[in-house]
Amino acid sequence: MFRLLYILSISWLLACQEQSRVQTEEDFSSATDPSFNDFLSLHLLPESTALIAGRTVSFEALGILPYGKSASISTRGVWTSADSSILEVYEGGSPGRFQAKREGTVEVSFTFDTAVLKGRVTVAPKILEDLKLSVPELNVGLESITDGYRQRPIEVKVFGIYSDGTTADLSDDAVWSSEDEEHLSSQGKGIFLGKSLTTTTVQARVDALEKSIPVRISSIDRRFIGFSLQPSPLVIPMNTTMPTLLLANFSNGESQDISSEASFQLNDPSVASLGTNHSLRGLKIGATDLQVSWAGHSESFHLKVAEAEPVALTILSPSKNFLLPKGSEENFKAYLDYSDGSHIEVTSLVQWSVADSSFLTRVGNAVDYGHYKSFKVGSTLLSISFSSFTAAQLVTVPIAGLVSLRIDSKVPGPLGLFTESLYTATGTFTDGGSRLVTNVVAWSVLSDGGSADVLSIGKLRATVQGPIRLKVSFRGLSQTLTLLVGPPVPVSIKIEPLPDVDPMPINLSSGMNPLVARVTYSDGQVLDKTSAATWDYNFSDTGLSFAGYVRDEPGFKGQLTPLALGRFRLIVTIDGVTATKEAEVIP
Repeated sequence: MFRLLYILSISWLLACQEQSRVQTEEDFSSATDPSFNDFLSLHLLPESTALIAGRTVSFEALGILPYGKSASISTRGVWTSADSSILEVYEGGSPGRFQAKREGTVEVSFTFDTAVLKGRVTVAPKILEDLKLSVPELNVGLESITDGYRQRPIEVKVFGIYSDGTTADLSDDAVWSSEDEEHLSSQGKGIFLGKSLTTTTVQARVDALEKSIPVRISSIDRRFIGFSLQPSPLVIPMNTTMPTLLLANFSNGESQDISSEASFQLNDPSVASLGTNHSLRGLKIGATDLQVSWAGHSESFHLKVAEAEPVALTILSPSKNFLLPKGSEENFKAYLDYSDGSHIEVTSLVQWSVADSSFLTRVGNAVDYGHYKSFKVGSTLLSISFSSFTAAQLVTVPIAGLVSLRIDSKVPGPLGLFTESLYTATGTFTDGGSRLVTNVVAWSVLSDGGSADVLSIGKLRATVQGPIRLKVSFRGLSQTLTLLVGPPVPVSIKIEPLPDVDPMPINLSSGMNPLVARVTYSDGQVLDKTSAATWDYNFSDTGLSFAGYVRDEPGFKGQLTPLALGRFRLIVTIDGVTATKEAEVIP
């Protein structure tokens, strides 16, 4: 406004000197479309401006006429951009309107007759404006089991919408949370674990932006997926009666003993016979098929009658080798060994027992034979019996074993170049507990284009821009966290050219005092960021008064004006870094 008034006042003076162009003011006023030669001067407003990628800006071309008059000529010329990849003419908009495409500085021009007016535009990088989740809501079904519901992983993605209209998948960088962690817990990177029925919301946060969606977890029926028959394989010695157990297996992980409900039929009854409770007896050396049917489902099992005789009973620990860290589980197996070297699984047919159940206890449902969980550090004897055979094995329970690792950041988001950041490592153990293991894991950095140094335990210093992976390793397990080393970031601000005292003296009669914001960046650069910073002032705290102010409007940023004797506080901020200084207005 000040610039416009100045231009109008100059035009009035010029009009007094150049009124010879139009005979009278009345004749001039009747001219609806002044010609190029009628104008005393032409101006482009604003002369320079700044905006972020994706936004638009409007310029106006103004012509100054005699007798203190002016007219917009924006529609009478041609608007152009020196680099349309940075700033382009906004199609469908009013004349003089441009849209920023990418970071950079560019010149705009307005050509009218023989006159060319120029302005300058500085385009800042695009910014994240909004978030969008991959689905508007989630409806999830969990299958019921004996002691609750079968847990199920659920994935949600979050996309960032930037000021230039582009989008990006930010799922790995977002901070995820659930309002009901007990029944729907966040596993990070958009993965949630549904544990029980609930109605809640999940949320993704990136910087200061947040988005959430409603989630409803309901119960669904389990599905039949097949039969299991014991013994397996179905091998029966000659003249030996073997009990059988038929299980129906379901999609929720449960199994049900349906031996008494199912139908059994042998294809060749001369090889084997069916007895009471669906037991089988070998009649002659050979093979046949056993057909089982239940609830509309049928399956065939191959049966073999052999000469071999059982000679021993064996317990196997398939995944733990009888070493169960506290809180871990094992599905022990029982096998009947025969004289010909073959063996059959009889896990569900033997009798299981533990010498001290405070160390080792059977878990699962009624047909989860051999499924045990360790509860206390120590050792105990696990025993089985079948007919005249017995077997025992010592099971050792050491301290809880490590199941997984997780890396957490103290400060989310990209790392500023040459800045330092702290991280923690958390381990999940077989006893269900989670503990910090920051000081015992091995820390390292894997480069995917960027680079960082491990200064100490959990402490990084970013050295090269680009993606990196922070890696921790402990007890044979490892985990990585993908990070991005970004450009240098502000670390401090110095207000100049004020004396380095606090409070600083300002003469009441000094008028406007231009201040400069000198910003020191993490790479050591010191830049003048006066026009990019946000300026403010405070006079409400104890000992302060409305003794002056500092302006924040474009073109006047950092202009300090004293008003009265007293103290007030100057505040300047850029990218989250703030500097303050008290000013004392003196006579």
